[in-house]
Amino acid sequence: MEHGGIAETLRAHAAMARANLLVMGAYAHPRMLDIVIGGVTTDMLAEAELPVFLSH
Repeated sequence: MEHGGIAETLRAHAAMARANLLVMGAYAHPRMLDIVIGGVTTDMLAEAELPVFLSH
């Protein structure tokens, strides 16, 4: 899968729906695993165009 693919899809759907807030779950993974395979939470926060509410 392309890096950031899921986060980009979520951003695109939020924009299409004209959302004012994105609510998503945030799950903790070991940092090394996150570096190797990436993380949707990290990717989402890196380029968020709207407020993101995270719940763990």
